[in-house]
Amino acid sequence: MAVFDSVAYPTSLSLGYGATGVNVEIERQYLKKRVQVGTCFSPLFLTEHWQLVVLSIEIYRHYGIKLQVVYLMSAIESIYKILKVYNQKDVVQIEPWFSIELDGPKRVENANLELDWRNQAAAHTDCLIKYGYAAEFLIVGDLDDILVPDHGTYYEEFVQNDFRRLKNSLAFLYTRFTVEIDSTRNPSKFLLFDALASAKVALYQPDDPKYVVNTSRAESEQAVHGLQLR
Repeated sequence: MAVFDSVAYPTSLSLGYGATGVNVEIERQYLKKRVQVGTCFSPLFLTEHWQLVVLSIEIYRHYGIKLQVVYLMSAIESIYKILKVYNQKDVVQIEPWFSIELDGPKRVENANLELDWRNQAAAHTDCLIKYGYAAEFLIVGDLDDILVPDHGTYYEEFVQNDFRRLKNSLAFLYTRFTVEIDSTRNPSKFLLFDALASAKVALYQPDDPKYVVNTSRAESEQAVHGLQLR
């Protein structure tokens, strides 16, 4: 992240080296409504399990999430069609996320291999810049990471943790557990209730935590130090 002094009301931004500069365009297209909580999903790559896509989006919808941002690199055609339907219904915002193609002499064979997890830190921060003004809190994770509130809505839980514990915290870290579900491959027989009823949670094998950012305080979505919650 670059931090620099600027003018009070900038009209443009460009990055350059020497005489070469590139204009930086920051789009804020989501101006339809202000929401309490949104989600930022890491870039999808070769995604093929449509059951997880539907399950995740519908669970977040159930708990009142009205802004779900999906960063998309590649997916099978059927999943892309599902995302397009959700997008047309204003449930999901689709953000294309591209691999890096460098012109000129190559100092490395593949620049994408120098990035961590398909450059997801940049995607998360891009989501904060574009959509952070539209939500008070943003849940950050993969599409198959589903955060379920302990009580009430996401917003009630986040506000309670925010004001009850650390009033200046930028993010909350939630412990993650692996969950196995059984599901049909036939879309006509797929039921959310059956998938959830089959869930088996590995409670004694906690995984790396996922986090929620307070958009009024965060400048980046690559959280390292946050308030750990169980």
